[in-house]
Amino acid sequence: MKYRIEFAKKNSVAFVSHLELMKVFSQAIRRAGLPIACTEGFNPRPKINFSSAIATGMTSLAECAEMELTKEMDADSVMDALNKTLPEGFSVGAIRQLEGKHKSLMALLSHSDYTLHVRLAKPYTEEDRLVEAVNSFLAKESIVIIAKRKNKVKEKDIRAGILSLEANLSEPFLILNMQLVAGSNGNIRPEHVAEAFLEQLSIQYLTMRIEKTMTYGIKNDQKTRLFLV
Repeated sequence: MKYRIEFAKKNSVAFVSHLELMKVFSQAIRRAGLPIACTEGFNPRPKINFSSAIATGMTSLAECAEMELTKEMDADSVMDALNKTLPEGFSVGAIRQLEGKHKSLMALLSHSDYTLHVRLAKPYTEEDRLVEAVNSFLAKESIVIIAKRKNKVKEKDIRAGILSLEANLSEPFLILNMQLVAGSNGNIRPEHVAEAFLEQLSIQYLTMRIEKTMTYGIKNDQKTRLFLV
């Protein structure tokens, strides 16, 4: 029987890597005594899958995962058991039992919302320009960034993956809210969007804190909270 969970990863565990996250959930499931199903073969692994890899250093309010149990259990009981055994900083906020066949979470994932708190290197005195700057940024036909991956450097046009952007000033932070394409159809990194926007304004920053606030999929041609797709 498959269950989908929605969980949070908070500040105290922001630097837990995705690989470590998988171990955290596997250990919590075992400590909770849940009858987790495992893969076959010489190295059986718990059947638990995540919608996407959470970047190290990022927090999230709405991550999704699916796990398969060998027998049916009350969903609320499963959630309570996990919350008692997960380390502080992780919490399951919702759970539901899945019926029938479903695509993988990665295939269902379509968009994600993010909030970024960017600590500026010096005070920004042109707050009244922010709306105009956002409109100008979104009006561009292309936004090319330099992406680094596995010791390779390449140019990438991220404009089509930016669905919305808002900017507000709360000294010493510039707060950016954005919705970006995510999942198997493409994955736009919020820090790339922020850095391109800051470059347009010639703003330097000291630190950037990123929180994913919601994940979405498409259901009946409508954008829907991924947990419910």
